[in-house]
Amino acid sequence: TIYTYEPTSDLSEQEAALVIGGEASMWGEQTDSTNIVQKIWPNAAAAGERLWSPQMTNSTIIVDVDDGPAVAILADAQIRLEKFR
Repeated sequence: TIYTYEPTSDLSEQEAALVIGGEASMWGEQTDSTNIVQKIWPNAAAAGERLWSPQMTNSTIIVDVDDGPAVAILADAQIRLEKFR
């Protein structure tokens, strides 16, 4: 899955230092303006999380929201997402 993929895993340290970004592409024959957001958002969100998270953060384990760090991460994400509304 996108969430467990490490984009720099096959690169040397020097090559990995040159990576400055990434992209989440979408292609589909049955995609138009009525359903593009639903098609793009899940994979783009996972790709974004994978690209900006530290290399060792690649777990797909669902974290209980009662855990302290998870609550802080979710609150921060909600604040950032609200800026786009």
